[in-house]
Amino acid sequence: MQRLRIKKGFQAKLVGTPAAIRVDLPRPGQVAVCPVAIESIKPRLLVKAQDRIQLGAPVFEDKRRPELKFLSPGGGTVVEIRFGPRRVVEHMAIELSDDENPVRFPTLTADEIEAADRRDVVRHLIEGGLWPLVRALPFRDIADETRTPPALFVFLDDLEPFQPDPEVYLQGRHDDFFFGLKVLDKLCPEVTLCAHSRHAALAEAIDADRLLLLNGRYPAADPGVVLYHTRKNSDQNTSWYLYGQDLLMMAELFKSGRSPVTRTFTVGGSGVGKPQHVQTRLGAPVEHLLNGSAPNGPQRYLAGGIYRGRPVAPD
Repeated sequence: MQRLRIKKGFQAKLVGTPAAIRVDLPRPGQVAVCPVAIESIKPRLLVKAQDRIQLGAPVFEDKRRPELKFLSPGGGTVVEIRFGPRRVVEHMAIELSDDENPVRFPTLTADEIEAADRRDVVRHLIEGGLWPLVRALPFRDIADETRTPPALFVFLDDLEPFQPDPEVYLQGRHDDFFFGLKVLDKLCPEVTLCAHSRHAALAEAIDADRLLLLNGRYPAADPGVVLYHTRKNSDQNTSWYLYGQDLLMMAELFKSGRSPVTRTFTVGGSGVGKPQHVQTRLGAPVEHLLNGSAPNGPQRYLAGGIYRGRPVAPD
């Protein structure tokens, strides 16, 4: 286990911190895909309004890298495709059907992953729509699958206010996390687990041998900051990274053969009656995440984080 202390940083004083409990929400009536929220891509639509699609079917691709397909988080009918300025695809709303008819992908056990060729593991992640979760420094683009990175970092959290607590989203899923690490071992020979010191016991229980324990305030757990303080030479500037919940999604894809569609979110802030963690479908509306907690007056909604998030509407 290694340790890294960042002396400078910022700590926002905000009220409405989500409680460290998770509430499982029912399935929403609609989910949405938001291409505008995905950095470093130019989307090309593969479906149109009123099309019937399966859960896990491709709905758009990257014009620059057509091999990167982005999959539907639900099965049903495309009821709306909203365009912004200059025809930017803002979101695609899907009304869920009773039978979502999920696309099936091959499954692999831990032993089969260890014996598999690296190219087969990469192809499985691309076909399963999860490769865009792997980002490459220094520009944080989607990683180039033809390269082997000098290092790969897995971050349990990023210290932004109100982000999901790893103590919550990892509850009962330590085996899945360890399974996901086996997947990453095929992508890179040097995988490092990064966790803040307040989660030291949790991280050590998962994998203490490759643990980098971070101490400090935001942005101490930022991938660029960590790389700056740990790199040994300039060749490591192109290292890759992803986050803990992304790793759980990879494990679910390999173990179940279905496109993973659930995730743990947080609802926080001074205007929320019940700041808490919620687990529900990817692409669920903000008003669904509120779980019946009526906001205290007019509110501004941010998706993705206080510092780096984007404004969204309740629907």
